[in-house]
Amino acid sequence: GIRQAGVGADRRGGGDPCTRAPPRPGREAFRETLRGLREPRGHRRDRLDAAIRGRQSASQLRAFGQVPRIVGAKGRPGGWDIHVVGHGRLVAATFCPVDVDPRRVVRSAVAAAEYVEPPSPPDTGALIAESRLLLRWLDEARLVDVEGRWTMPLRTPSTT
Repeated sequence: GIRQAGVGADRRGGGDPCTRAPPRPGREAFRETLRGLREPRGHRRDRLDAAIRGRQSASQLRAFGQVPRIVGAKGRPGGWDIHVVGHGRLVAATFCPVDVDPRRVVRSAVAAAEYVEPPSPPDTGALIAESRLLLRWLDEARLVDVEGRWTMPLRTPSTT
């Protein structure tokens, strides 16, 4: 008889070896490869969370870098650490003992502060690491003065 080309011939072992269905072990190996390529749900969630945190950090740094001057004070034994930040960069720092008028110390720190050119958005006047460090420090400090406007989200719904 006449052998039919195509699928039936492949099952009987005839036909073109390139179109023949792979043997059973090859199919299993292929399925295992596909399983390895799929990401577990947790990985997708973690990647999305990291993307949201990165976007939030970038928006905070963008806003922080546009503020001409922020003065913060943080208490420690014996007085206050006073920092002056300009466009996201530490431009002056001093210590105010308990027995000294803090307003006078703040005025002299602001007067002695280094001038920083306003950066073009989204940059800050410092390295990203320095600006992030200053943001963390200001998070624990008391704001004394803000020149300009400083607004940024406290947290996103996914990070609470």
